[in-house]
Amino acid sequence: GGTFYLVATVEPSGLEGHFSNEAAVDVGRNTPRSFFHEAELGTWSPPMREVLRGEASGSRYVRCHHASPHEPHEGALRFELDVPPGTYSLWLRGRAEDKPGTLSWKLGRQNGTFEVNKAEGRFLWVGSRNPLKVVRGESKTLILSTTLEGAAVDRIALSSDPDFDPNVPVTTPPEPVSALTAEATADSVTLHW
Repeated sequence: GGTFYLVATVEPSGLEGHFSNEAAVDVGRNTPRSFFHEAELGTWSPPMREVLRGEASGSRYVRCHHASPHEPHEGALRFELDVPPGTYSLWLRGRAEDKPGTLSWKLGRQNGTFEVNKAEGRFLWVGSRNPLKVVRGESKTLILSTTLEGAAVDRIALSSDPDFDPNVPVTTPPEPVSALTAEATADSVTLHW
């Protein structure tokens, strides 16, 4: 059968890079597909802010932080979805940094919520109870919004696979590097192992 795949770099330290664009091999029309979107690659405005922290995928995430009383009460994070028409489960990898609460999502006239909890600083995948229907010719702008101080979004996932579970690792860490040698010139560094 067909296979879709993404590629991400993973350093021996565990630092993980962004996913590549999706690639496919021998895929039929009805093959289930999953799409991942990094929060920091969406668009946002205050009180949403980008945060640099190593525990996030790609070391960055977006959170709601009201730095000024003059900012809007509600923050929004927008994604332009480049996915084919279909019905998808919608997942959010996030956390509540202050207190538990809700993030809402909207696509055209559809909407739903995600419940985020404090998880001792860890990001957790939570699913929306409402499926997301992408219809040809209609808006593909997914909007996440919240008033919850400290609501943090690391990544979202959409999947047409009924067995999709984002808690299953999607990257395989590399084997530890042994017998590493390096050759350096004025223009390059070459590693051998």
